[in-house]
Amino acid sequence: MNDLDIVWTDIINKEARGMGGYDLGEVQSVNADQVITKKGLIEGDNFFLPKRLVDRYDGHVLWFRITQEQAQQYRQT
Repeated sequence: MNDLDIVWTDIINKEARGMGGYDLGEVQSVNADQVITKKGLIEGDNFFLPKRLVDRYDGHVLWFRITQEQAQQYRQT
C-alpha cells in the first residue's frame, strides 16, 4: 500500500472493516502513521490502526489486513 493510492481526507466518516468483514467502526481521523476509528455511538471502542495495515479503499469502505483478534491490540475503550 502506498500513501499515494488513497486521498486520506476522503476516508473521514467512512466505514472501516477488517478481514472477514470485521467491523472496525467509522474513520474519525488520520495522522501520519495511523487511522483512528470509533466503533459504537456512545461509549464505543477506538481503534488506532497503522496505515501499513490498509489493504484498499473501495470508495465506501476502508479495508484492513487485520483479523478481529489482531485488531484488539490496537483497541482503546
